Amino acid sequence: MATTNVSQYVNLAKTLPPKLQRFFARYPPPQILNPSPDGKYPSTGYQQERRNPFQPKKFQPTGKIHNPVYSLRRQADLVKLARENGVEELLPFTPKKTEEQLKHRVKYGLRVKGTGVDQKVKGKIHERQLATKYVLEIRLLCAAVTGGAWANHDTPGWKRGEKPCSRCRHSSGNGKRYVLCCR
Repeated sequence: MATTNVSQYVNLAKTLPPKLQRFFARYPPPQILNPSPDGKYPSTGYQQERRNPFQPKKFQPTGKIHNPVYSLRRQADLVKLARENGVEELLPFTPKKTEEQLKHRVKYGLRVKGTGVDQKVKGKIHERQLATKYVLEIRLLCAAVTGGAWANHDTPGWKRGEKPCSRCRHSSGNGKRYVLCCR
């Protein structure tokens, strides 16, 4: 019975891409290894040097931290290949795994400025003025339908046919159109 399971795993491993075959040959997952009689799993020379090749390792004699064997880009490539072949759960812990990515997304959200509550993105001046421009147009349309003060420009400081200053938005009160009151 145990030999059929092992042969199934071997046949599955032969169908994997070469990158994954090399990775699993160097760092075999404990799920597919049989423990020895003393309860320990056999390990390769690579595994004796590093338990998890995706994590940095502290070198004890000097206290310096050595980089992971696989960079984040290579980790992402391995995770994508494993996901396509259905063996992602056999990989050791990495922040590039789908589960970890989802946990991070749930915990921190998108983290894009302006997407939170009461946040605004600065934007260019024409982008910032879009909202007020459309609000003003909507008010004018609503007032035209209801016959309100906005339709006739009867608001305080405006005369009929007069537009506000393009810089400070105040009316000069001289009755001319497109008035500039500040220079």
